[in-house]
Amino acid sequence: MKQPLKETLKRIGGGHLLKENSDMISYYSDALGKYISQLRFDVRGWQMSLEYNTGSWEWTNKKFDSVVYATWGWEGKNEIPLESDMGDNLGKIKLKFKASEPEDEKNLKRDAKKYIDAMKKEFPKIEKKLLEY
Repeated sequence: MKQPLKETLKRIGGGHLLKENSDMISYYSDALGKYISQLRFDVRGWQMSLEYNTGSWEWTNKKFDSVVYATWGWEGKNEIPLESDMGDNLGKIKLKFKASEPEDEKNLKRDAKKYIDAMKKEFPKIEKKLLEY
């Protein structure tokens, strides 16, 4: 029988609450990113893929030379920082998820929809910023 993620992290991660929360967010971020990338969807011409060396979520569009990084849970934070591949800060999206059990497909599906909806709203602003650079 699998142990819940929270119990596993308590056992291996020491007792510091912030560290546990950060670990849970990172763990869930990995699972959510894999789930979303398997959906192979298109948002305003943008497609998401995983950058396996860093674990970041990257978005590309044939109309733009830049890659946009938008990884929920980056650095263990419950938000989505937005950055171009040139290092330009494109803002952040305040999108909080419960770092739940990644094996729970119902939660992954719900959070994937919230993430995609947030990106749909954000891409017009991102495109405008990219055109300014």
